[in-house]
Amino acid sequence: MENEVKEPVPKYNYISPEQYIEKERSSEIKHEYYKGEVFAMSGSSLEHNYIFHNVYGNLVTFLKGKNCKPFGSDLRIHIPESGLYTYPDISIICGSPETTDTWTDNITNPAVIIEILSPLTSDYDRGTKFNLYRGIKTLKEYIVIDSSFVSVELFTRRKDNRWNLTEFKQLSDSFVISTIGLSMNLNDIYEDVRNIVREPALKYNYISPEQYLLVERAAEIKHEYHDGKVIVMSGASPAHNDIAYTINRIIAPFLYGKGCKLYGSDFRIHIPEKELFTYPDFSIVCGKAETAEIYTDNLTNPAIIIEILSPSTQDYCRGTKFNLYRSIKTLKEYILIDSSSVSVESFVRQQENSWNLTEFKQLSDSFVISTIGLSMDVKDIYEDIHFKE
Repeated sequence: MENEVKEPVPKYNYISPEQYIEKERSSEIKHEYYKGEVFAMSGSSLEHNYIFHNVYGNLVTFLKGKNCKPFGSDLRIHIPESGLYTYPDISIICGSPETTDTWTDNITNPAVIIEILSPLTSDYDRGTKFNLYRGIKTLKEYIVIDSSFVSVELFTRRKDNRWNLTEFKQLSDSFVISTIGLSMNLNDIYEDVRNIVREPALKYNYISPEQYLLVERAAEIKHEYHDGKVIVMSGASPAHNDIAYTINRIIAPFLYGKGCKLYGSDFRIHIPEKELFTYPDFSIVCGKAETAEIYTDNLTNPAIIIEILSPSTQDYCRGTKFNLYRSIKTLKEYILIDSSSVSVESFVRQQENSWNLTEFKQLSDSFVISTIGLSMDVKDIYEDIHFKE
């Protein structure tokens, strides 16, 4: 396939790192910077602040006199390889802080980063930010704490440069920040937060699952459904379609006669516990396909889900979608394939609340979909696709 040659898009609003730093040092409002764009940081909720003080206060007390120090959101982190300047909610630096040669007020060596999620930032923190944070060589742990409900996600870098994800969703749960040897209890993290009484939000535009399915079965355009909201699905790019064609060409023949079957994006998945109806790019079912008792045209038991990422969906697929997919008891592997760059992310379930993440970013890489025993070469996935510099 010959790619269409296009003129580069002029960056009329491009800001250089030097311009950003000069303005940021005198600004009363903090801004993040990435790829020439500046983003103002929004204010935080009362729940966010309670969680911050509970966690930060615990860290300050525990680390007093030790070699590691906690820093709040006034500390700017810089990742030279990706060009990101950001202010994590909490960073832990072990040893002497390291900075860039040019700007000594930009730290480059956090050992632990903690982000407190809000509904507006949850997908970005789980998606783009974590993807960029993984480029920090010194980073050993990434902790995501939700401020909307009880949920802590602990990502730990292993010696083989893979990451392990462990979830904690009960107030009685505890986890260890192994880099500093501190055990934290969720009951302490959410102290005061659970005492905030709020009226339930009225769902004026709420659509029932029955209403959604009645319309969806007759619709020409596919829509997803989550918790009373209907979301129209956008069209796919040429690269997305080429990758989908290749995946189907490789996996479908391999599964013939093996008791597993590949389904495309026309097969709807239903997660009853989360009120989600969605269309993954690919689902693999091993054994008999199971459906919801009421909605018999909705699959409920995928063993593998494959999503092809686009710039507009990557954070949602890494964040909200993966968070919801993890509640599928039969799901063993979740594979993300980027359509904008060479990148495959493979999440493999280890236990009920634990997943291993392995990344593949070279065309020479290979990976195994262990549930079905298929080895795939990254170069085959991106066959005939040429990305712009």
